[in-house]
Amino acid sequence: MWKWSCKLGGCVIAASEQKKYLFPFVLIVTVLIWLSTLVFQWTIASGVVWILGSDYDFGKVSQGKIIEHRVHLFNPHTYPIHLQFETGCGCTVVAEEGANLSDLSLDPFSWHTVSIRVETAGLEPGQHLLVVWVKVQESDKIYLQPIWLRFSLHRLGG
Repeated sequence: MWKWSCKLGGCVIAASEQKKYLFPFVLIVTVLIWLSTLVFQWTIASGVVWILGSDYDFGKVSQGKIIEHRVHLFNPHTYPIHLQFETGCGCTVVAEEGANLSDLSLDPFSWHTVSIRVETAGLEPGQHLLVVWVKVQESDKIYLQPIWLRFSLHRLGG
């Protein structure tokens, strides 16, 4: 609840007891997210949606394996946003709890985790760079943000 206090010099808005603890809480959470990016070497793509884990290198992978990377999405806005996922090939799937996911709505200030799975059986050995596009629709505008996946594929037993 907000309290107004007006005097001859102007009006002042005072926050209630609950509201005045919101800023320190948000500040602490932001610092913890920043520190986790340093510790776990994650990258945060800041844009319309914050993407934690937007650039990932799997290293050497044997052909035929299914590789998976979890990505955390955060909506930093005061309004909901709608996300769609577009992959560059049929070998890549964005999933949530085992089910394929093509679109997602994020409420204001909410987190969501999705998994990106790559089936390597049909891919040729060598260096691979795959991109999953996160298409963000915000009222009448559309933004694209990439999630980059890198790996070096080698034949099984080779």
